[in-house]
Amino acid sequence: MKHIKNTRVICLIFTLMFAYIYATMPAFAEVEDGGKVSYTASHAGSGAGTIAKFKIVGDSSYTGCCAKQGINVTVGETLSGTVTRLSNSTTRAKLIYKYAIEKDWWDGPDSTDEEVGQQALKPYGSNYKYVSITPRRLVEAIAQTSAITSTGGWPDWEAKLVTDWYDDLDASGITVPDGFELFELDPSKSAEQPAYVWKYTPKPPTGYVSLIKKSENKITVNDESKYSLAGAVYYVYTDSACTTRAKDVNGSAVTLTTKADGSTNVAEISLGTYYAKEQTP
Repeated sequence: MKHIKNTRVICLIFTLMFAYIYATMPAFAEVEDGGKVSYTASHAGSGAGTIAKFKIVGDSSYTGCCAKQGINVTVGETLSGTVTRLSNSTTRAKLIYKYAIEKDWWDGPDSTDEEVGQQALKPYGSNYKYVSITPRRLVEAIAQTSAITSTGGWPDWEAKLVTDWYDDLDASGITVPDGFELFELDPSKSAEQPAYVWKYTPKPPTGYVSLIKKSENKITVNDESKYSLAGAVYYVYTDSACTTRAKDVNGSAVTLTTKADGSTNVAEISLGTYYAKEQTP
């Protein structure tokens, strides 16, 4: 009996320990419109090119920048914000996608190159060469738009260069793919820094799959209208053992069905090697 009692005690302790560990584990962030997330900042770059670079606690796939100037950011401080999804049809989403993703000005090899930043401002004033600005900081300027003023830490002449550059940007011809997501994080306190965060999940390259069923042996029939290859059903698989169904770009399991001439419907799927198995002759 003592052995049984000890077992119950051990089980109880184990259960309590598990509950404590589970309760103290950081929750995976679900970034969705109207929800709440925690986010924190680190400093990216150095010198005049230093800016706050945000990430969402629990989901490192997002990155982002300050939404306002003139609000101090403490590195490592965790903020809580309400999430608002911005449509990919908005000017801000189009420009952030083009410059942060397409041009790779946020995390790319040129993101901290001041010469690249200066060249972008060259058409807007001869004093462009004196600006200590990086492409990454220009992406941040896109996020902040009208907040580009001397009160936000920009000298007047530098603010004018950046503002003129921004005003000349044209978003009308930019198409943002579905894999790009842009969110605004609005903190609960006005003294805290709001942020824009984004991520881009490129759509994998796709191709099209279909097949043609043919009769193995030639046969002669008096009435060919009575002979048809229609109705044969094939499932498409990702493995040679034909155990895992392949899915099309919409997430549906791929099924190919023959017509009278033996050809099938066409399905769009990710590039790869696939296997077909007849289910209904």
